[in-house]
Amino acid sequence: MKGNNMIQMNQATLIEAIQEYLDKRWSGPAQKILAVTVTRVSTEYGSSALGVDVAISEVEQKS
Repeated sequence: MKGNNMIQMNQATLIEAIQEYLDKRWSGPAQKILAVTVTRVSTEYGSSALGVDVAISEVEQKS
């Protein structure tokens, strides 16, 4: 993709996407995404990027 591109997602969609990624790729104890915060970060070259902070909780296993 060339040029400036933009994608807009609400927080629920971003949480769902990250949760799906973890469910497929994470090999440790089960995790649940609690919250996602997106921030704009300046890079050393003057452009900007997005930073994503993710709050994760380990899922308790039922015996």
